[in-house]
This record gives sequence, C-alpha cells and structure tokens, in this order.
Amino acid sequence: MELSNVQLLLLVNFLDAACTGLVVPVMAPHIMMMGGNHIILGLLVAGVSTCQLLSEDFIALFDHGKRFILTFCMFTNFLCYLLLAVTSSYWLVLSCRYIYALLGHVDVCSKEFATLTEPEENHVKISNLINIMRTGGIVAGAITGGYVFDCGNDFESNAMIAAVLTISGVFLLQYVDQDPPGVKTHSNIRNLPQTCWKQLRNLQQINYKDNWDIFLLKAAYVSSFAVYFTKYSLLIRYNYDVGTIVVGYTVAYQNMLIFASNCLAPCLKRCLWRFPQREVFEHCLLLCAVTLVGLYYAPTYDCYLIVFIPMIFTYTLVNCFLEDDVLDLKSKQDIHQGINTLANIIVICVPFMFGAVYHVFGARAFKIMSLLPPAVCAFIINQHFLAPKKSEETEEHGHQD
Repeated sequence: MELSNVQLLLLVNFLDAACTGLVVPVMAPHIMMMGGNHIILGLLVAGVSTCQLLSEDFIALFDHGKRFILTFCMFTNFLCYLLLAVTSSYWLVLSCRYIYALLGHVDVCSKEFATLTEPEENHVKISNLINIMRTGGIVAGAITGGYVFDCGNDFESNAMIAAVLTISGVFLLQYVDQDPPGVKTHSNIRNLPQTCWKQLRNLQQINYKDNWDIFLLKAAYVSSFAVYFTKYSLLIRYNYDVGTIVVGYTVAYQNMLIFASNCLAPCLKRCLWRFPQREVFEHCLLLCAVTLVGLYYAPTYDCYLIVFIPMIFTYTLVNCFLEDDVLDLKSKQDIHQGINTLANIIVICVPFMFGAVYHVFGARAFKIMSLLPPAVCAFIINQHFLAPKKSEETEEHGHQD
C-alpha cells in the first residue's frame, strides 16, 4: 500500500522525535561519565539555546524546497548520531548537540510542506497530527532510551539506534513528492551582528525607572523555568535517587502533560473569560511560582508528579496571556523589544550560570536557584499589581465615608 505525503511526514516526525527521546535525556549523565562537569553541562544548554534562536534564520538560507530541507536535516542528524556512537570526547558530543539544535526544524518544515501541498481546510488537522506524532515519538524514545542506557550505561547503543531510525526517516522522505515552488523565505542571519547590537543598544535607552518591575518580573519568570526545564532530570536524580529508567518515564510523563496543557489551554481561557484577564494572569503566575517551588521540595517522587500537573497548566496559561499581551506591552515597542531581548539573553546565560553554581555548591544549587525567582515574582505582583488596586479600593471607601 502506497503511503501519502502526509502519512510519510507523520512517520518521519515520529522517528525524529523518538531519536530525540532516545538521546537527549541521557546525554547529561553520559557527558559526566566522560569526565565533564556541571559547567560543561551549562555550556551545553547555553549553546543549544543559542542554536535554537539562530535555527529559523539558518534554515531560511536554503531555498531548494521543504523536501530538500527535511532530507538535509535528517541526514545531518544521522551523521551526528553516528559520531555520538563512536566518539570519546564530550566536546564532540556538545558539537553534535549544537548541530542538532540548529537543524531541529523537522516539524516546522513538515507543516510548511503540508501548507504547500494539501488543501487549506486540512492544514490545522495535519499540524495537530504532527504534534501528536512528535509527542508519541518523544514518549516512546524516552522510555526506550532509559532502558537501553540502564542496561550498561551504554550511550553508544542509544545513539546507534537513533542513527538507524534517522536514516530510515531519510529513506521515507525519498517517497515524498517534490514540493511546488513556493514563496522564498527570507533569512536575517547575515544581518545578525547588526541586529543583536541594535537590540542591545535599545536596552540602554529604556526608562528602567518606570518599567523596572516588568523587566524584573520577566527576568525572574524566564530564569526560573529556563533552569527547571533544562535541569529537572538532575533534580529528580538528586531528590529521589532514581536511575535513567525513571528519568525516561518522567520525560515521557511531562511531555504528555505539556501536550495536554497546550491542547486544553484555549478551553481553559474560554472558561475564565468572564473574569478580569489581568487578575487571572496574576493568580496563574503566583500559582505557577508556588508550584514550581513545590517541585523542588516535593518529599516523594509521586508528590513531584502530582505537583507538576498544576504547574504546567498554569505555566501554559501564563504564556497564553503573555502572547495575548495582557500587560499591554506591544503598545510600547521599545519595552516589548527590550523584554524579548532580555528573555533571549537569560535563556542563554542562566543555565550556564546555574551550572557554575552547581559546580561550586553541589545539589544545594537547586535550593538557591529555586527560591529567588519565585520570590521576586510574588514581591512584584504584590507591590506593583495588587497593591495599587487595594489602595484604590481604600480611597473609594474613604470617599464614601
């Protein structure tokens, strides 16, 4: 039976995500076993974040069609997995991970290919199917990878299985039709130095005296979750003394809940629409900060899994509110651009800083890093969002008296 383009793309995305689940969750312990330390792990995360920020413009350099880009990305990933299977240098491991992050656009290119070749009424359905297949791939890969690695701390087996799956995806792509000529994408990578310099200059021109609370809130929020989402595998290893099998199941569990929260977020927002959106945002942010701290201090692994549920749902809602500009920042272009620049800097720098702190203080670094950002969030919300409302209510009561 001949498979359609969409079915082939779904299989390719499943294989690509399964390879991610096989390799990425066990890469940190593999680097540590090769002689690395937490500073190296911080450098790994910082480099990956940088490559992810550059990946869209880098992929846009290719104007040979989406099918070519998909094949190029998958084949390059295949070479990276082969290198991971044979190398004994953690610097080469870091380099391969950077390349994978730079070319991690299989899902995006697949969706763009579908928009060029499929009827418009099917675009949303295909996009959702790709998301489902990728979630399933990560779940299957993470669980399988945990078992494979645990058999003998053998990262090479994980990488070799990923290489086989990836080259299978490359072969499947050969049966995908050539995409029709579409609109050429524009890449800004050549102007990247000037763009970065302009954004940094913009940070110097912002009036921080009147907007310091917004910037500090954004910094606390982004840094909190940048550390958590890149280091939670170390957290559960330290808190509950678990192995790679449990880490694999945890990665699978969390990715399923992330997918569920993204699907249910629009419904939750509609249910909360009758309430003032600013107040809903503030309460979600506070609950998100509290549950994040709860994850760091959960007494048992089961408790950790339970606390993760409200955390990820409130985290998704907060992001939805920020995308909807609940703080009315898009009307102030300099503030909006400055906050985005600050977020990018934090995503790159904070994981590396955490690695250095962990290298010095050990596992106590989790407690140091876990309390400060949520405390800042709570303070700013109380002082600059909730307090003015209380003072206005007090004044109104005074006038009535």
